Amino acid sequence: MNSSLKFLCVLLAVITVPAAEASNRAINCDGCTYTTKANRAKQAVTEGYVYVFDALQIDVKKFRIYDQLLGDDPRGRTGKVAQRLDVEPKIRDPFHNFIESVNDILGERLVLPDTFDVRSVAGALYDPAYTTTLLESHMYQLESPQASVSWYSELLGNLLDRGIPYVDVTGVTKEFTMTVEFPDGSYMDFEFTYEMNHVNNDLSIEIEPAGNARLANGDPAPTSDSSFREQRFDDDYGALFEWQRWANALDVEMRHRRALGNYSYMVCKVDQYRVVCTLYRAP
Repeated sequence: MNSSLKFLCVLLAVITVPAAEASNRAINCDGCTYTTKANRAKQAVTEGYVYVFDALQIDVKKFRIYDQLLGDDPRGRTGKVAQRLDVEPKIRDPFHNFIESVNDILGERLVLPDTFDVRSVAGALYDPAYTTTLLESHMYQLESPQASVSWYSELLGNLLDRGIPYVDVTGVTKEFTMTVEFPDGSYMDFEFTYEMNHVNNDLSIEIEPAGNARLANGDPAPTSDSSFREQRFDDDYGALFEWQRWANALDVEMRHRRALGNYSYMVCKVDQYRVVCTLYRAP
């Protein structure tokens, strides 16, 4: 399953309090039929209004739930009815625009500019906190992430205005996975999560490493001392220092030589049953 579909399958869940405490609710039912959505709405509340969000079909349904007599006898049994209503544009439009902006984010790999301070996945593996901080700042310079936060904030505000409760933002949003390419061509996955600040209700994007670190040629990036063997690292976009630092962090033995040419590089080989990386420095 690709990252876009994976994210859309788990996108929205604004259910945070028991049904008995709320007359208005919002639930998700991704890819469900109309009948299933109506039944889920009837299960969500005893009586009230329920919004059913479908991220896969980019669709919102609104139902009014109430009890109705079954038959003509006033003493007879009652049954729940799910009456479909028109969805207000203030709910429908922000949701549609939010999904479209997320699709724009997930549509292709995020390629970082040559000026990005972390040059390779080695830098990201060595200092993930610094890398994610830079990534979060970079995301806010891009149009689609800014738009997604803006539309999602508007959606949540409009839901709250209609009495939709929430107490925990982790019940509102889920994470999605995206591949990030660093200046030297190496790449890895990161999870992006929408987080709400409970003090000022500001929405932001939080980023965490998600693994799958790869070299520019697609091979797995070294994550242990033994995995450095038979590897060569060039100083593409100034990334050589990060690969050297990452090798040191994994206790790989380092040797230093003077390069014959004007280009620095590092070669790692097995020497007497251990991996040794030799750094050839240009004069």
